[in-house]
Amino acid sequence: MVDTTAKAEIEAAVVRFGEAWADGDVTTLETLLSPTFTATDIDGEFTDRAAWLATVHKRPNAKTTMDDIAIRTFGDVAIVTARQILMHDDRSERRRRAFRITAVLVKHDGRWLREAAQAAAIAD
Repeated sequence: MVDTTAKAEIEAAVVRFGEAWADGDVTTLETLLSPTFTATDIDGEFTDRAAWLATVHKRPNAKTTMDDIAIRTFGDVAIVTARQILMHDDRSERRRRAFRITAVLVKHDGRWLREAAQAAAIAD
């Protein structure tokens, strides 16, 4: 069972990460990623931290919501699954995309940092 304090910290880190990603906020994302972060994107491309950060672009007027968040902890490691909805303007048209994410977070110096992540596009 996840203790309520750890669960709140992990959920806050996951939501903050999603918001920073939706906004293309590289500065915030850098503070939320471990130095050895890796990711697999919706196209199956595997990237390291530097390559992933290089792909983060500004999304004008982007907003995101997260729901169906499930958290499992194993000491200083957490596995999180969630559904993320991204809403943004794309060429004068409002777009909405849904993703299922899985993230591994590790507690470093009292903070939960994203160590690995995978995302899949899903029907909204």
